[in-house]
Amino acid sequence: MSKMDYLRIFSSYDVIISKPVHSEKTYYECYKEAHNINDLLTVGETIQKLYPEYYPYFEQVLESHLIYSGNLFAASKVLFNQYADWLFTILKASSQQIDTSTYDNYHRRVYGFLSEQLVYVWVKGRDLTYYECEVGFTQEKAETVNLKKALAQLIALGDISQAKLLFKDTVKDRPDVLLPGSDLSQELKTIYQILNVCEKERVRGHDSLLKYSRDLGKLITHYTRITEILYHMSSKQATPRDIQYLKYTLVSKPALQAIIDATPDYRSVDLNRYL
Repeated sequence: MSKMDYLRIFSSYDVIISKPVHSEKTYYECYKEAHNINDLLTVGETIQKLYPEYYPYFEQVLESHLIYSGNLFAASKVLFNQYADWLFTILKASSQQIDTSTYDNYHRRVYGFLSEQLVYVWVKGRDLTYYECEVGFTQEKAETVNLKKALAQLIALGDISQAKLLFKDTVKDRPDVLLPGSDLSQELKTIYQILNVCEKERVRGHDSLLKYSRDLGKLITHYTRITEILYHMSSKQATPRDIQYLKYTLVSKPALQAIIDATPDYRSVDLNRYL
């Protein structure tokens, strides 16, 4: 944004914060999957002790499906300094109860992770007016790019088991690769779904997805089309063209059933009615 953009916004709002991303899971659930949830609860206890008037907003954050990320925040110098004093008082007090000695280099950034949602807690606690601004990303994280390349190579070789193992190990060490700001195209979740379907197909003696293509880009497009067709089936709107696509590309019933089983909205689909 330009200087004039900031001045225009600050003429009507106290602060500028990042636009949140909607998550299917609550912030509590997301943090628990990626980090030590006890650290987040420790911060909550500190807020309840030092700034009890802010604690209800902290509880709201835990149950919210809106995720504020990036530690991005713009305000006047006065407000910025007030926020910094509040934030670092909480983090310093919490650090007495947080043990990072067993954390790897990524998880030792715990205080950065903990503070991402606190700006919203502070803004709400102060009853400030705020403007949510879209965050621009110029490229995906290197870790995300490297993971996609490695997965593409393994899929090209047909090594689904190794690809799935690599995916799990990478996400365990670097859960941030799945974040919208890391995986801009949001392809990684689709890739993992493809790996699951390929694995379940093989158990049933089929390999239709990999026979269609071992090129990851083409597989993603193919898989996305299949899920669109299943959605049409679930809403009783499947067209002859949809059915023709499944037959022409030789998608196996085990592959379709694996997708249906993993997607509650598709559970009503009766494949025998269409194929």
